[in-house]
Amino acid sequence: MLSKMATAATVVVMTVLTPFAGAAQNALRDGAGKAIATKACALGSMKAKTATKFVTTMSTEYENVPGTGIKFKQGAGSGCVILQFSSEASTNDSLILRAVLDGGAFIAAPSEVLFARGPSTLTAHAYNFVFVDVPAGPHTAIVQWRVDAGTFGNVARRSTIVQYAP
Repeated sequence: MLSKMATAATVVVMTVLTPFAGAAQNALRDGAGKAIATKACALGSMKAKTATKFVTTMSTEYENVPGTGIKFKQGAGSGCVILQFSSEASTNDSLILRAVLDGGAFIAAPSEVLFARGPSTLTAHAYNFVFVDVPAGPHTAIVQWRVDAGTFGNVARRSTIVQYAP
């Protein structure tokens, strides 16, 4: 069955007819407990992408996770963008992720997460990232990863979903 799965990335574009509201009804908080977002997000469009190639990083600096970049156009005004990422992941120590827009011009809340802890085998993991006050216009969302010195992290089958204002 797995051999029949597509090996190339797949992109799905959808427009949701009923806007989603309430992704941030309660305040989002950073690691120190400070509120970083308190307004509701009105979302109505979505793009999704999948990738299946097994990839490894040994980088201690953030680099893009292959197959996670999605281009989209945020509607009029500024608003929220939500990036959902799920993947089979493994590491021999700590695999740390963050989500960014436009090469790092915007970093999602929270700024980074411990996505997988090792030693581990490939198992499913997921996280949702929220960008607040993203201006109207074209953007590129991508997931980035890093590990601690002398360690490695892996991802295999993965999906990235971006929800944004139409």
